Amino acid sequence: MKSRKVVVSVTAVFVAAILLAVIFTQACGTGTVDESEKAPEVELQFAMCYERWSSEDMVAEFLYKRMDHFNEANEQGGLIRAVTYSDHQYADKLNALAAANQLPDLFWTIPGVPLNQMAREGLLADLTSYLEEDAVWKESFRPGAFAVSEVDGHIWSIHVLMDFCCLFYNTELFERAGISAEELTTWEGFLKACESLRQNNITPLVAAAKDGSGLMPMAHSLVQRLGGAQQLSSMLEQGAQFDFMQEDFLVAGTMFYELIERGYVNENLGRTAEEMEKVRFVQGKAAMLVADTTSLGSIYRDDSIVRDKVGLLPFPQVEGGEGQEELWVHTNSLSMSAACEHPDAVLDFFRWMTSADAQQEAADWTGQIPAAQPEEDIGKYLPELRMAADLLEQTPRFFSWDGILPDEDTTDFYETAWKQIALGKAPEQAFSELQEQLVARRQMQQEAQGFEP
Repeated sequence: MKSRKVVVSVTAVFVAAILLAVIFTQACGTGTVDESEKAPEVELQFAMCYERWSSEDMVAEFLYKRMDHFNEANEQGGLIRAVTYSDHQYADKLNALAAANQLPDLFWTIPGVPLNQMAREGLLADLTSYLEEDAVWKESFRPGAFAVSEVDGHIWSIHVLMDFCCLFYNTELFERAGISAEELTTWEGFLKACESLRQNNITPLVAAAKDGSGLMPMAHSLVQRLGGAQQLSSMLEQGAQFDFMQEDFLVAGTMFYELIERGYVNENLGRTAEEMEKVRFVQGKAAMLVADTTSLGSIYRDDSIVRDKVGLLPFPQVEGGEGQEELWVHTNSLSMSAACEHPDAVLDFFRWMTSADAQQEAADWTGQIPAAQPEEDIGKYLPELRMAADLLEQTPRFFSWDGILPDEDTTDFYETAWKQIALGKAPEQAFSELQEQLVARRQMQQEAQGFEP
């Protein structure tokens, strides 16, 4: 019987799905080769956004290590040729391939890759039946692991790593101000805690407005709590057509503006870069930080003075808001093209990446929450991950959102609006200027294409 050789190839030059059936010969001394013993080679094209040798990202290190082992574990060995798209080009390149119906066999998904749209256009393989047929595999995943990948009741990607947006707090500073974490379940309780901290000469909240992007966890969380996750999804789907002069955005902007006016946010907000807000929290100079759990690596590094003094909470509920007490979950995941001719080989790789030993490596290497259960309790070596995983398991509901707007200009306009609010501009004026920018850009695009505005 012929054996199959599966090779995972990471490429950005030829990321279209390609099947190469290669019949090769192998010399044994001076003899001839029995044709029946030749093994066909299946090369799976795998698009990624990480360079093998130049990236310092531990997620990249983990992925390459696991792919090397996958190829080596195949009966006939394997080979990885790593030529990848750069991180800032990856989403655009993948979207272009999707538009041309030329997606690779499998690909790594990041924010900006519109899985919902790809799924509804029939470009992705529906993974639901494969998971249902392998109940042990499906049940190995954590709660919320498929929150991002489920579209219209079907699952379109397999998650490897998870993170979520939450409220980090300094337990020592809370104790000094006489605050209980349970008080922060609502926005009213959050404001009372901020006032208690301020009266005790403690900066309640650290934020960064130098480039605007550092404000997005706070901004998106406020909008979601007011208008629900659908408001964020509509913003992403409609892009430049979206109307930002809606009550949810104006109220969210006002709520943040009032935090600053009351002295609840760090000084020099406009000169604080995103990484510096984490540094201030790590140095114990502020009591709270709104960020995602990828920040755990910074907070629990060896020189952190708040190590073992940090707790995690969901973002507070807003009374009367549409958003439920959900966690905003992000995932790093794998998807398969509907055009892939070797789905079983791809699924073998998916199972390999989410096996118990792989997920243990994921936790150890990346400092992120493994999407499936690892071999050991992740708290054994990484106590901070156990805290995050516990919060994830205690939360009954999740919402997902890609995390960026559909194009760079709209993203810049939106982030600038929040930055202007942080610097003192009235929210209504900031969002009005944002809307004017979007309308002007839309008119320019229409004129350039020969359409009447």
